[in-house]
Amino acid sequence: MSNGKIDLTRRKVLAGLGAIGAASAGVGMGTSAYFSDVETFTNNKLVAGELDLKVDWEEHYSDWSDDEADGIETVSMEPEDGLVGFPSTTENKSVYVSDPQQFLENTAIESFPDVVNTEDPGSISAEDYDGLQVPIDDAICDFPADLDGVLSHPFRTGANVTGGVEIDGQTTAAGDPLINIQDVKPGDFGEVTFSFHVCGNPGYVWLTGQLVDASENGLTEPERKDPDEGEGVELLDEIRAAFWYDTGEDGVYGADLEDKDDGEGDNIFGTGETLIPLTGSLRSVLNALEQNMFPLDAEPVSQVNGTTPTQNGNTYPTVSGTVQEGDEYVREIIVTTEDDRFEDGPAGGTPRNYQCPDYESNLEYFESGDIVGSEILNPDNAAIQEGTSYSGCTTITVDDYPNDGTGDITLSSSGPVLIVSVKGGNSGEQVYVFTEPVILDGATFTTPGDHNISNIDVCCPTNGDDDNGELPPLEDGRQCFPNSTTAYVGFEWWLPIDHGNEVQTDSVSFDLGFYTEQCRHNDGSGMEPEEQTNG
Repeated sequence: MSNGKIDLTRRKVLAGLGAIGAASAGVGMGTSAYFSDVETFTNNKLVAGELDLKVDWEEHYSDWSDDEADGIETVSMEPEDGLVGFPSTTENKSVYVSDPQQFLENTAIESFPDVVNTEDPGSISAEDYDGLQVPIDDAICDFPADLDGVLSHPFRTGANVTGGVEIDGQTTAAGDPLINIQDVKPGDFGEVTFSFHVCGNPGYVWLTGQLVDASENGLTEPERKDPDEGEGVELLDEIRAAFWYDTGEDGVYGADLEDKDDGEGDNIFGTGETLIPLTGSLRSVLNALEQNMFPLDAEPVSQVNGTTPTQNGNTYPTVSGTVQEGDEYVREIIVTTEDDRFEDGPAGGTPRNYQCPDYESNLEYFESGDIVGSEILNPDNAAIQEGTSYSGCTTITVDDYPNDGTGDITLSSSGPVLIVSVKGGNSGEQVYVFTEPVILDGATFTTPGDHNISNIDVCCPTNGDDDNGELPPLEDGRQCFPNSTTAYVGFEWWLPIDHGNEVQTDSVSFDLGFYTEQCRHNDGSGMEPEEQTNG
């Protein structure tokens, strides 16, 4: 052993430090560890919700054929106690029957679905088709009821039979239009009750429509000689049309088939049900729909049990007492006599019986599609009855009518109106124009002179809004349709019996449809008019 000294040179010290450094690095790489944990959410998905609108229907047509009275004890041209009149939406009934359900069975001409065995379309035979709709259970949202192909679907009346099926003289084949009447005569009427179902998610729903084509198809000799023959297609103006919420007497839709009441979806406008303010000539109704989709209400307001008249969530101011210039809601009162204030007034000063389309086109306050309606009192020279209710774009009740030559009449309405026009024979007519939709509650109107009233027009708002914002859109406060709920809307048309040769050979083609949008993140205002898809 040496003398106890450690012989270290600077080189040896540095070499040792290098070895220690290497060892330290080796320890760090080979033996140290860290705590860890992994939680993984696999197969993440974003799936768009579903909004699907299903539509089915049952259609009726009356041409007064003998078999329409089969199984009915009483069929009358005059009203009697216990009888139900048709068309159901107008006071100008064509026929009264003791058994309305049997009458509907006798006049049913087609429906969808119209087969009992929907599980096996290949087994369908002509015997399945009787025109009456087969009720659909809660599986409607899985049912093939989309309008792009439903008119040719084998479940539609006659669509699975070569050449179609004839019921009550009407033939229905695959692809035919829904309303397809080829020989309309004065006194004829028809009806379709649509049932629609919002599937997947709640949705706002609108009614849509448009005129596709109208033609004179030449002039027969009787048509050419008829004093009512003029320019244009008279059938468009003479056919009357109406829509209503077919809810039954309670005024609301049932949650499902088990919950609906007896009058719901029964193809008849009845007590407690609400007219949709799309009633008047077929021309005015289609014009209104073409300009603006009409917002349907998931909770139609019934007039039973003293409910406040409202429409699509809106309440309106009421007008009572004698209506005159300067009243709060009176925009102006127009007298049409020899000094006719409309640009298209007749020559020679002869007073003309204007209707709602005339007011819409000639008054600066309104744009096309703002108003709808027609003559609802005395449409066929029948006496105006005090205490009677008349159906038009709203229900009008005659509270008081002295019929003493003063030209006064007192009216109430179940829904909002914008114009009331009272005509007194050759003395002309007095047109009351309101600043906004109002409810009539014992409001008294007068003809221009001392004359008994010959007829009255009532015009209602649709979905319009003028430049001053004085016509509030009717979708304010409207309710969504819950998903998987069935809602019924009735559509009725009729050609009054007092019209004749001026409509010969005329034809009209038009679209009706439904549009829906999701409720979530949506205010229910719908598409802009130029973006609408009708039909």
